Amino acid sequence: MQGSSRSGSGAASGRNKIVLVGASGVVGKETIRALVRAGAADSLVVCSGDPGRSCAAEYCGSKCRCVSGDMSNPKSLKSHFHGEPAVFLIPPETEERVELVENALKVAKEAGVSFVLTISSVTADLNKSKFDAHFNAIEKGIKACGIPFTILRCPMFMDNVLMQAEFIREGKIQGALDGSIEHTSVAVRDLGEAAAAVLMNPSEHHGKTYTIASAPYTRDNFAKAWSRALGKRVVYEQVPDEKFEKVLLSKGVPKFQVQGLLEAHHLINEDKYNFSSADFRKLAGREPTNILQFIDLHKADIMRVEKGEELAKPAKFGPSEAAVGGVENEDEKGEVEADDHGRDDDTDMQGGDSTMKKKRKSSGQDSNAEPVKKTKGKSSRGGGGLASKRSNKANV
Repeated sequence: MQGSSRSGSGAASGRNKIVLVGASGVVGKETIRALVRAGAADSLVVCSGDPGRSCAAEYCGSKCRCVSGDMSNPKSLKSHFHGEPAVFLIPPETEERVELVENALKVAKEAGVSFVLTISSVTADLNKSKFDAHFNAIEKGIKACGIPFTILRCPMFMDNVLMQAEFIREGKIQGALDGSIEHTSVAVRDLGEAAAAVLMNPSEHHGKTYTIASAPYTRDNFAKAWSRALGKRVVYEQVPDEKFEKVLLSKGVPKFQVQGLLEAHHLINEDKYNFSSADFRKLAGREPTNILQFIDLHKADIMRVEKGEELAKPAKFGPSEAAVGGVENEDEKGEVEADDHGRDDDTDMQGGDSTMKKKRKSSGQDSNAEPVKKTKGKSSRGGGGLASKRSNKANV
């Protein structure tokens, strides 16, 4: 990191201080993991209303500083913002999040913060729902605050499917979208890795808005991938909005968040929810997590979960799949009968390889461009998709 004085916890290491605010959820934890892997633990200050939860040893290691402070009490952040740090403001899951982020930005400006990063939604510009309006307002506030900034826009989380752990155990995944239409999502671990890449070198990303997305996949293929991984038949079931809304509300997802998720499902049905993964590849230097890799990370959790029980702590970052972007030995994954729930002969459920790139109309699509247009029908690749109750509910 360049161009700012060093102070606080990062001084000894020669790195500028990095401060995470709102880090007790899944996005914060995956960002912490990525920063620790990158060697920035001794430069990291994690602010949370529940520091013990945010800074368990498996997330932070021993060098990271975990402190009390959150956006609901902006004064609690001020002392942690000294020393011109780079700050990651993770919008909380509350209807007051626009005001909370604005208050934190005001304190950041007063304290001399050198850079601010936040996350937003790919639907922020649509402004169709309260969910969109929140992120539209947060983006405007960030751009107007006078502090160098970067925004990471993302589609719905791949990890959301983990809310349906008991359904998956029973052999089904539900949603309001058409299971045969390609769309993108984002694995939270990829979002955390992208955030860490920006925070490690913020001067390279001033004023940028990136879209962090997976390779395209269909929900039908997602179910087939779960079938292969679990050795049992799993199918995707499209249900009416009202039924899926009840599923989400029963998992503790706030009403306004439900509106945002249903909006995403409607956009998928209109074939308008397919975004380029070029920004992630640029930031992380690898392909985004595909559905086989995602399932490999979480299938043990799914099998452990009993109805009504929260998922175990998130799996460690390092997947056990053979290679990023694909599986080297298909035989090791086990075969599934193609006539009921297996992979069709002409269908690959992985996502992110060269064949997919050739089929996409614009793999280098600009972050602010319209979504890549897709035709209806079976996917030729896989990927992931809905927000998780595993550690916290979805931030986006």
